[in-house]
Amino acid sequence: EIIYQLSKLDGLEVIPTSTTFFLVRLKKGTAADLKQFLLDNYGILIRDASNFRGLDETYLRLSTQKSDENQILLEGVKVWLEQQWIEHEKLPEVCGYFRKFLLK
Repeated sequence: EIIYQLSKLDGLEVIPTSTTFFLVRLKKGTAADLKQFLLDNYGILIRDASNFRGLDETYLRLSTQKSDENQILLEGVKVWLEQQWIEHEKLPEVCGYFRKFLLK
C-alpha cells in the first residue's frame, strides 16, 4: 500500500521489490535532506542509500511499517516534496519577476 501511494507522487520514483525494503529515487533534492527533514519534523528515520554501490545522493531505502506509521511517512514526504517544488520551481520564477523591477 505505501509503495503504491508513494509511486503516485510527483517528484520521486519508487523502485518495486518483493521484500519489505524498497528504493526510492528523488527527482529533486537529496536523500540526506529528506532524511533530516523527516527526522526533525516527524521523528522518522529513513536510510540514505547514496553509499550503496551504483546509487547516488538521490536514492533512499524505505521499509514498510504499520499503516499509521506509513501514513505519517507519506505525509512527511508530501510536505517535503512540496517544499522542494516551491524552492526549485517557484522561487526562481518569483525572483525573476522581482529582478526586472530591481534592474530598472
